[in-house]
Amino acid sequence: MTSYRRNALQPDDPVTLPSRIGEECRPSDAALSHSVQRTVQPCRCMHCDALSLLHSLQCVRCGAQWHKGCYPKSSQWCEESAPWRLGISTNERRTSIFGVALKDYVESEDRKTPRIVELCIDNLQERGMQCKGIYRTCGVKSKVEEICGKFERSDGSDDIPLDDVNPMNLASVVKLYLRKLPDPLLTFEAYDDFVKFGKVSNCHVF
Repeated sequence: MTSYRRNALQPDDPVTLPSRIGEECRPSDAALSHSVQRTVQPCRCMHCDALSLLHSLQCVRCGAQWHKGCYPKSSQWCEESAPWRLGISTNERRTSIFGVALKDYVESEDRKTPRIVELCIDNLQERGMQCKGIYRTCGVKSKVEEICGKFERSDGSDDIPLDDVNPMNLASVVKLYLRKLPDPLLTFEAYDDFVKFGKVSNCHVF
């Protein structure tokens, strides 16, 4: 582990001992009732109700989603958790920030810049500009998801404590938000125009 990765961990983090080599967690009978596949769609875990952004599994039949580590412990049977049986929408467990179109998100918040990007960038400009490789080095997954969870659970105000968050983890939150956008900043619609512009050799085109 590099010094930059170590710095992204808080000093008071408890040490998690690795499991025994070859030790496997057998999925519960309820978990085995699902037909799962990997997904990149941000969601809330059906088992722990925490935010899941990086390593998620989804049932292709009922749409239930879990952290990879939570899936074997699931107590929800596929038939019982099917949205049409419960009378709920499949959108109810989707996140309100990650994976949402940029235009829809800023319009819902009535602001020009996404709140999560604005707050993280402001904090990085105050505390993180001296960190080498701030946007190149990855933060700690558990810390990044913890920060994302704070934004998801917030009431829409800017009062989210970030002063004690390591800049490496904040930078990773910004990168994760941009990576999860359905349509990238350089939109698919404008992609061909950007490619054509990049091939222009005349510097006096303007």
